[in-house]
Amino acid sequence: MWWFFQDVCIPVAMKLLVALGVPYVLAKGVFPRLGYSASVNLIVYRFSWLGSFGLCVFYYLGKVLFVQLHDSIRHDRYAIGRRLEDVGDGS
Repeated sequence: MWWFFQDVCIPVAMKLLVALGVPYVLAKGVFPRLGYSASVNLIVYRFSWLGSFGLCVFYYLGKVLFVQLHDSIRHDRYAIGRRLEDVGDGS
């Protein structure tokens, strides 16, 4: 039972806490202290969730593209998945 909480529940709860808590704290705690009007603060609060979601999508796509680029370079450098030919010394 402890394994379930440690390996399943806690990581999911932490990701949800970060995904929901950070935009809320920024929109309700940090941004109003910058001195903008109430209408600007309301707009920031409404779009903070969309901005957070957009950043998460951008991070995920960047990570996927980086992994694909890394794998492509590794496959080209180490000839993974190709048949190697025995080439003589030319004599």
